[in-house]
Amino acid sequence: MSLIGRFTGVLSVTDPKYDLETLGTWLVEIPSHLGKDELLDTATAALTTAVEDLRVGKQSTAALSSYGKAISRLGHALRDPVKVKEPYTLAAVFMITLCQPWLSLKADYVNHIQGMAHLLNLSAGEEWNSRFAETLRFHVIFPIYLAMAINSDIEIHSWYAEKYSKLCSQDDLSSDRDVSPIQSLDISAILRYPTILRNPALYDVELRMLYEQALLDGCALRTRLHSLDDLNTATKVPSLELQRAQAHLRLAYAAVLYYSLIMNAFISALDPCSQFLPRDAITMAKEALETANVVLKDAPISLGFMPLCLFAASLATTDSKILCDIEVALVAYKDHFVEWHHRQRFHDAKQSIVEIKTRRRAYLREAGCR
Repeated sequence: MSLIGRFTGVLSVTDPKYDLETLGTWLVEIPSHLGKDELLDTATAALTTAVEDLRVGKQSTAALSSYGKAISRLGHALRDPVKVKEPYTLAAVFMITLCQPWLSLKADYVNHIQGMAHLLNLSAGEEWNSRFAETLRFHVIFPIYLAMAINSDIEIHSWYAEKYSKLCSQDDLSSDRDVSPIQSLDISAILRYPTILRNPALYDVELRMLYEQALLDGCALRTRLHSLDDLNTATKVPSLELQRAQAHLRLAYAAVLYYSLIMNAFISALDPCSQFLPRDAITMAKEALETANVVLKDAPISLGFMPLCLFAASLATTDSKILCDIEVALVAYKDHFVEWHHRQRFHDAKQSIVEIKTRRRAYLREAGCR
């Protein structure tokens, strides 16, 4: 079967657990671009073989071979000053990134998030005049900015903030209509989080406003999720559309929890006397654990983000029982996640939070507060 036929077959899912569209609507357009770029073709072959293996639950030598060919071809493209700025190269890196956790290639891990950030920076200022290319670039922004919230080594050219800050929710290029606009996941908020979280004391007021909005969004998403879960349970054969909406909502909820937990940790350091913030942290950490367990069982395609959410939960709470449960959950993800270097980032952030809290308590004591 041709590569176009195989990839179209992978896209034509009946089981939402293997629904590639959950990872980006631009993937649906890949078949119409095959045959135009050798790197894109090899990356698509690697992704196709990896998903085929994932479906049958057995890793083949063909998957490893396809992945190796894609990595080799990528190396050539990255040395080409023209190709590094092309959308097909960015698409290929994204697809190769998707393959890595499914193939459990921890020993050969490459930080593709930083690689994608580098490619975005090289193409900053260039308008890609196709919906496919612009939708791809818009989708790639999100995982990079999620990592930037806790990783100060990643920087994105200011051109992107200027470009996307002009977008309104209804102009969202992602076209993911299963999830209606969520203010705390709006592109303007996503672009703002890294600056605020790297300077929490300086942006204290704005940080608290974003946190309150995230709590409201989390509550709304949780209510909608419960309604969809009930509808799914009540339906003998739930439609793919219903289950796709459920998966999108659950991932959106996990992203809101991720940001909420990180913000909670920093606000707690700035407000060490608060009785409400620790309770919020425990509640959200429990929600993160529950969500992680559901995603692990129901959505192997889109589960790669969940360990980051669990890292955020461990950042926000000191509850020993919850921290133990988080460790158990992370063990379950060990074969599906390769970006364990992020854990060191959260460890560093925790040390920073302890220092902020210590300084804040000393200041409050000197000011006569208890």
